[in-house]
Amino acid sequence: MKNRTLLLIASLGLGLIVFSCKHDKADISTFKDVCFETEVLPIFQNNCAMSGCHGSGGGEAGFVLDNYQGIKDGVSAGDPLNSKLYKAITNEWINMMPPDNPLSKEQRTTIRLWIEQGALEITCTTGK
Repeated sequence: MKNRTLLLIASLGLGLIVFSCKHDKADISTFKDVCFETEVLPIFQNNCAMSGCHGSGGGEAGFVLDNYQGIKDGVSAGDPLNSKLYKAITNEWINMMPPDNPLSKEQRTTIRLWIEQGALEITCTTGK
């Protein structure tokens, strides 16, 4: 009986903590547009699009990540949490991609912001 009471109290406490936390989504309109050509594409080309992985010779899991269309096919514009590619580079419970050297937090954040901004093929000038 005592264990059951403690379990109930712990469950209620945990529930209060979980449901009292509120995380407001960041207003992405305050961020500069992510430039696909100079910020996103190099991440995929340098980390994913090599031979035997996700290069143009036939990508693993159907992903070819050396060009805009191939990358765009793996994302849901505006919704990184429902994007296959974003899940692959952030899911710590399975083999986070790339498996031997996962992307840095900064790289993952750049990709997430690009997806949230609509996953556009933006080409930037040198002044960004």
